[in-house]
Amino acid sequence: MATSGTCPGYLISLPQVLETARMHPWWERGLLRDRIGDAPSALLCDCLDVLQSESNACEARAMEPVSEGHDRR
Repeated sequence: MATSGTCPGYLISLPQVLETARMHPWWERGLLRDRIGDAPSALLCDCLDVLQSESNACEARAMEPVSEGHDRR
C-alpha cells in the first residue's frame, strides 16, 4: 500500500472520499445506477475500485497470523 504523507484525518474528510464511502454499499449490491439515477462518473468508478481494493487488503492483513515481531499497527 502506498502512502501519500498526507494526514489520514484530512483525507477521510474530503468530499470525494465521503461520497465514495456513501456510494460503496450501493455499488456492491449492483444498485449504484438506481441510487444516483445516472451512469456513475469515471472518477466515482475509479474511487470505488480503490476503496474496494484497499478494503480487501485490510481484510487480508487482518487474517494473517501474528508472528514474532509482527503486529497489526
